[in-house]
Amino acid sequence: NSSNSETKSSPSSLSGTSSNTETGNPLSSSSASSSSTAVESFLSGTEGQSFQIAAKKFTTAYLSGDINTVKSYLADPQNKQNSFYTENRLNDVKSLVLKLGPEGIQEDSVSAEYEFMLNGDVGYTYLSLNMKKINGEWKVESYGLEK
Repeated sequence: NSSNSETKSSPSSLSGTSSNTETGNPLSSSSASSSSTAVESFLSGTEGQSFQIAAKKFTTAYLSGDINTVKSYLADPQNKQNSFYTENRLNDVKSLVLKLGPEGIQEDSVSAEYEFMLNGDVGYTYLSLNMKKINGEWKVESYGLEK
């Protein structure tokens, strides 16, 4: 979607410690069009940076089967509808891209998705995230996988 902004991570930078080679900033975003100025503005600000960190940590914990870390990012960790990977699939991830459009940014909530491809898969898988700022921290209200 041309109105989305993307933050790309190679599998080796999934920990968030490696730098994006284009900008030297591991949380940088690349814009697909000028209509994503609102997205770029959000992502480059303090709230956007903290959102990206929380979203990435949740996603990498989810993909690696780290249930305790996943629960620490959930708004309602006791919800019986929560589902978890129980095996580590993080090493099988070929690409991981945060996708966010301007319509997904609200005052204290963000709806975004991580697009990823696992080794051996033909198409992308999407982990959708609905996150909300609760007591100063970004928490995942809901999430889901879609092929």
